[in-house]
Amino acid sequence: MSLAITKTNFEQLIDDRDNGVIALSGKWGSGKSHMWREVQKDSTNDAIKNALYVSLFGVKDILQLKMKIVQSAVPNSKTGHVAREVITSAWRESSKFLKTLHPGFAAIDEIALLAVPAILRNRVIVIDDIERKHVALSIDEVMGFIDEFTQVYDSRILLILNSDQLDDKAMWDKLREKVIDHEIALETTPAEAFGIAIGEEPSPYASHIQGAVETCKISNIRIIQKIIRSVNRLFDGRADLDDEVLQRAVPSTVLMCAIHYRGLEDGPSVDFVLNFNGVIHAMEERQRPPDANDEEVAKEKRWAELLESLSIRVCDEYEHMVVAFLKSGLRIEAEVKAILDRYVAEKDTFGAEELCRRFHELNMWHPSLTVAELLVEATAVAQVARTLDGYTVSSLHETISELPGGAPIADAMLADWLRAFNAVARAEFRHDSFFRRPLHPEIMAAFIATERRVHPTPSLVDACLKIASDSWGGGERAALQEATPESYENAIKSLAGEDLRKFMRENLDLYVRRSGYETDFGDAMENFAKACRSICRQDESSRLSRLIRVLFVHAKVASVLDVHDWPRPMEAEPAAATPPVA
Repeated sequence: MSLAITKTNFEQLIDDRDNGVIALSGKWGSGKSHMWREVQKDSTNDAIKNALYVSLFGVKDILQLKMKIVQSAVPNSKTGHVAREVITSAWRESSKFLKTLHPGFAAIDEIALLAVPAILRNRVIVIDDIERKHVALSIDEVMGFIDEFTQVYDSRILLILNSDQLDDKAMWDKLREKVIDHEIALETTPAEAFGIAIGEEPSPYASHIQGAVETCKISNIRIIQKIIRSVNRLFDGRADLDDEVLQRAVPSTVLMCAIHYRGLEDGPSVDFVLNFNGVIHAMEERQRPPDANDEEVAKEKRWAELLESLSIRVCDEYEHMVVAFLKSGLRIEAEVKAILDRYVAEKDTFGAEELCRRFHELNMWHPSLTVAELLVEATAVAQVARTLDGYTVSSLHETISELPGGAPIADAMLADWLRAFNAVARAEFRHDSFFRRPLHPEIMAAFIATERRVHPTPSLVDACLKIASDSWGGGERAALQEATPESYENAIKSLAGEDLRKFMRENLDLYVRRSGYETDFGDAMENFAKACRSICRQDESSRLSRLIRVLFVHAKVASVLDVHDWPRPMEAEPAAATPPVA
């Protein structure tokens, strides 16, 4: 039962005289002791208000248990605390003194217990931490104590224990079978657990923490308190953090803390989160066969869905910093400040990304919304889309354009984005299409123009040598797209030595794998082959021609050199037959 339901019925169960022994069980940190204190504080029942509380933590024998109960009977006030210590210390010292006089005085311990029945008669006794008792105290002794005081002295017992911390399951089964009249299994909800935790650990970031805690389904109050303390410490002194920044940083902080403090059931590993990339994961999911049923794949899919629900698309140095903080306990002020300052500067982007996610969510999963309502959402994201990346804007443009009446909104958004993009003077720009995400043609043109301006198109030779080093970009792409058979032929004839070797090797490799490069390099690979055929036909006996044929043979594409790039010449007409001699 949830905390609210349990609390409502709890007092009635305790007040029922037929329930001599009640067990309140639940996971560690689920708020069992907290709930008892709340019930006792709010109760108008004298038996509950005057209940005695004792913890079995470290208790070695029944004598210690009874002495703790005697201590518990002293009023819990400043004066009462002093009185409790005086009673305990005085008895301990006098007992030691009497035992030194004669061994028979060892039985004097029993004298202290004479008052216990009178103290416990008709009382409610709360026994906590049963699973943490000393190994020397057997469960049979505990059961004997419970049986004696419920049967003989009409006491009522409330047992509080952590069901997930029991090393000896047989002990719990024995208690349940022999002693317990009624068991309450507490299942605190994340919202209830957070409500308790935030009451004891206030935070100015409470709403953001709560959302992430509930998404992660964390119901351990103590772990939530640790999470709150971590967030408070990391963001200490940063009252300037707006919602956009907090929405970026708090969920991943909560997740990393939950992993570190082991507050998740079947949660992701730290390495999975740090290396997660939502785009790559989505691509892998689309490429995976529909009948794939691998346990590891299913687990990572659940983890990815959790990160998606927390709006974590990719991690950066912030998450690495949080992990280091959790491991060391040290907050490096300069590092935290630098990252949060950057987030503050980028807050408009975070807000636009959130609106974009909201629009896609509503468009995809809320079919009850009208087109007019969707257009309102589209207009909101279009007005701030200039801070988004070109791929996201391309996707937005396509989706908004598909809505009836959405094309003008999409086109205005695109024009606004292009104005903002072109207004920035860039000393460096690389158009990376590694993930093959589609781009709107106008954005693609803007990217190519910017890259060519920042990085002028290199020569064909330089471009191929750069591609050979696996560090090419838009300039190299443009150089190959603009290359002709003639420019390839001139390049080959102009090279020698290592440059010729690299140039031929790279272009042969591109030709062999040309189907994977046609999007980037267009007809460049076919133009290379045409240039090689032309050289070979110009002079088949030249050393360059022989070299080209050897290289094509080794690449297993020798037949390419026998292809004609022009109509094959007509075969010579056969000679006219000699007219017969008359």
